[in-house]
Amino acid sequence: MESKTVRPDCHRLLSEWTVNSVAFRVRLKIIETFYIFYIFIIKEYMKEKILELRSEGKTYTEIRKELNCSLSTISYHCGEGQKEKNNQRVIKSQKKNPLTKKINGFNRRFKDKCRDFVRRNILKNEEISPISFDASDVIKKFGEIPICYLTGRVLDWQETTEYHFDHIKPVSKGGDNDLKNLGILSSDVNKMKHNLTVDELLNLCVEILEYNNYIVKKI
Repeated sequence: MESKTVRPDCHRLLSEWTVNSVAFRVRLKIIETFYIFYIFIIKEYMKEKILELRSEGKTYTEIRKELNCSLSTISYHCGEGQKEKNNQRVIKSQKKNPLTKKINGFNRRFKDKCRDFVRRNILKNEEISPISFDASDVIKKFGEIPICYLTGRVLDWQETTEYHFDHIKPVSKGGDNDLKNLGILSSDVNKMKHNLTVDELLNLCVEILEYNNYIVKKI
């Protein structure tokens, strides 16, 4: 007796799969909506309780213990207008000490310079020593008007493309990220110096000049 091959009804299966898929997405959307609503209710309840306890004179620590929430959450709900207060405090501080404004302006760009300063260690797979200074230390060392330590060019802290932080003793030759090893160089000069020591760079410059018929004489 000849057996018949049973072929699945592809159209029916595809239709059932589509219906089930749509139903699943609908259920998922409903769950997501309820979850968002639930989170909103919890946040509003938490906010009311935090403000209520704060109005009773309780400290942030006491509120944290009672509600088992983070200090940052408490500060967020209790600190309305805190940003404006901080800005006023900064302005007042800058009026008292003009250098503070310089430091604050430089500090915003300082992290990028430090990242580049340290990144050279990473590129050379060297052991990384942490940065142990901040923007105020740099300004204190080099002054409000920094000078390129190889050319004598006057630089501007605010024009960050004009200068680079340089390892006076290159990382590849044992230099570290200490403030004592930090130099300020014009951007183009730092590209020339690369991983050379100061003496190596100067000798190279002399060699180039002499080859081009310049007479170099150290004063």
